[in-house]
Amino acid sequence: MKKDMFCPMCLSSRWYPISTSRSNSVGKAVVGTLLFGPIGAAAGIGGKKETIYKCEKCGYSKIYTD
Repeated sequence: MKKDMFCPMCLSSRWYPISTSRSNSVGKAVVGTLLFGPIGAAAGIGGKKETIYKCEKCGYSKIYTD
């Protein structure tokens, strides 16, 4: 997501990231362990980066996965 994007609801340019986190998947880690051992567990634990954007004008927020 680029900084110059607009709110999808009201098209305001006041659309900012408010938090960023990593999502982890226990299911992926278990399957990775069963298939590939400890290396599969490590690969399954690594998650995607999620960023929450919020509009200052209308209050709409949305989670984007990078």
